[in-house]
Amino acid sequence: MASLDRHKIGDLPPNHPFANTFIMLGGVSLIIQEKPPLPIGRYGVTVTVWWGYERHSIRIGAATWRKIRHGVPKTIRTKGWYEGKSFPCYWQFQEQEEYTLIVDYGDDGGQGFIGDIRDALIEERTPLKKGKSS
Repeated sequence: MASLDRHKIGDLPPNHPFANTFIMLGGVSLIIQEKPPLPIGRYGVTVTVWWGYERHSIRIGAATWRKIRHGVPKTIRTKGWYEGKSFPCYWQFQEQEEYTLIVDYGDDGGQGFIGDIRDALIEERTPLKKGKSS
């Protein structure tokens, strides 16, 4: 039986695009791209996904993001806009399995994004400066 050895390529940080793990199995190398961990989001995060020709974002507070990061399923309803008309968006975090993100829109079951939450753009928010509002 072939041995299974995991090797780390270099000393790159885990979120570096070339920080791959490869597996040697019977002389064949398989490269597996490791996804970075979800950001901590001490002050909350903004999650952005794209579908069609538009980007869609949601701002999530620190307490809610902490629950999502720890695997608690959460659906958040927001409002989207297209050609001057609004429609509901439902951001479903971890509802089906770990790290899933599904964004449904409208009341007819349209799905804009289905995938891994780590494939979305996740930007950590910074603390507000005194005298500023968001």
